[in-house]
Amino acid sequence: VTRSEYPLTYFSDANTPIPLAFGNANFDDVVHPLTKDSAWKRRLDVMRSSRILEAKFFIRDHELKDFDFGMPTLVDDGSGPAWYWVQEIQQHRFGKGIPTKCILVEIPGKEVALKPYVEPLAFSCSGPGYGAITFSEGGEVTLSVSGASGYAVRLPDSSIVTQTNGEAQEAAGACCLWSANGEEIGGAVVAALVIGASSMNLSGFQSLEALVCAMCTMDTIDLTSQSSLVSVQNDSEALTHVALPISSALNSVSFVNAALSEVGVNDILANLRANSFSGWCDLSGGSSAAPTGQGIADKAWLIGNGATIYTN
Repeated sequence: VTRSEYPLTYFSDANTPIPLAFGNANFDDVVHPLTKDSAWKRRLDVMRSSRILEAKFFIRDHELKDFDFGMPTLVDDGSGPAWYWVQEIQQHRFGKGIPTKCILVEIPGKEVALKPYVEPLAFSCSGPGYGAITFSEGGEVTLSVSGASGYAVRLPDSSIVTQTNGEAQEAAGACCLWSANGEEIGGAVVAALVIGASSMNLSGFQSLEALVCAMCTMDTIDLTSQSSLVSVQNDSEALTHVALPISSALNSVSFVNAALSEVGVNDILANLRANSFSGWCDLSGGSSAAPTGQGIADKAWLIGNGATIYTN
């Protein structure tokens, strides 16, 4: 114990155990504030064992009218939480918005059952409505949504920015996006323009109808969850494989100047034939392979079905 707390106990003589209840003691023309062990022990005992707590609380003016003095109040004075009754409210100043002095009496025997602390779950950019995109420096995204006022972007530093429907948002690093009213998820993303992405997972955008990815660098793209997709364009020169939705209403497909493998080209043509595609598809340019075997037959069938197909 440092004995740094008041009140000190003052004596008229260092050898006299009788305290004075007023002022400081003077003898030999010197003021002597002296603290005895017995006086300090009593103060500590009072602090430990007293059931009376004096504290200041913020009490609103309207709360005083029907204040329930019989309602238990949970208070932690630094030694641990305990239940108290409010015995007295003193010197409340109306209209000032300042703390009010209160006298509280501890409720004997009433246990404090506190709920254990549960650490909140870490944010996960997954599930319906969420899209994860990693951007290079100078990246940008524009989302068009339905049923919401705009969209939200969670940046790598965990901050969230909101943007109005159809307006562009600069982004860099790993970001999470969702259709939103303010920051709350709502509505659905129906179109996305992505610039400068190195990877993306849009499986949560299940109502996506149009996707354009410009100046992107990913080598694969999975669109199997986008059954509403009507048009898709990705100009990544590193793109080797695309997984299209099993069932779709696609009428425009463009993966130009890519590096699609022979299997990649054949898989795209097989998917389009399975969906009776009759739109426009360009898989030419870059180092993409030419169709082989069944891929050649599928291309011919698609052209006969009214589709326009370009391949190497």
